[in-house]
Amino acid sequence: MKLNKSIISVAILATTLSLVACHDDKTQTASSNSTQPTKNAMSKVEMANTPKTTSSVQQEKEALTQFNKTVQIIPVSYILSENEENKEILSYNYNIVNKGQENIKSVKWYSLVTFNKNLIDIFPISVTLKKPLPPHSQISVTFNKPLTSYPGVIQKEFLSNKKLQLNLTTVAGGIDFDNGKSIIVTTDQAVVASFKNITAPTEQQKAK
Repeated sequence: MKLNKSIISVAILATTLSLVACHDDKTQTASSNSTQPTKNAMSKVEMANTPKTTSSVQQEKEALTQFNKTVQIIPVSYILSENEENKEILSYNYNIVNKGQENIKSVKWYSLVTFNKNLIDIFPISVTLKKPLPPHSQISVTFNKPLTSYPGVIQKEFLSNKKLQLNLTTVAGGIDFDNGKSIIVTTDQAVVASFKNITAPTEQQKAK
């Protein structure tokens, strides 16, 4: 989604990534001694203090626990490059690791991008695999966004500083297995509602 030019300040803990080359999309055997500092996916309740009933919060926590036991979404790198039309794009690279015992057909999550503790983007990533991802294996995927989808100040930062560091936080969405089962943690509507909760104080300050 495109944000307006007033960047929203939020306190979100995330892993800082270095700018490195893109990875090939291929299935690999998952390594148990990865040196990448990663965190489990968050839920929308952790993303914002959204009013919820006790039962719905408990259900979401249980679904989040299942999600994190089943899959790990690892932000690997991001890189600024040009597409075939010579327009700058940001490529976000992730590893999807199947930690469970069932084949994964598709997985969805939401990526929160922050720069200097400012939230500059939040977007959904939905990956439907041509072949189900077997247990204890991983696959690399890339998600591209036009640089023009970001506020002008962010575009200038990227173009002037190729080693610009971003923080990426993963919010759990859901998982579909090839046996018909699924895990649903967060929906688009719920993320939008939580995001409005985050931005509400900023909008109120503008109105004063």
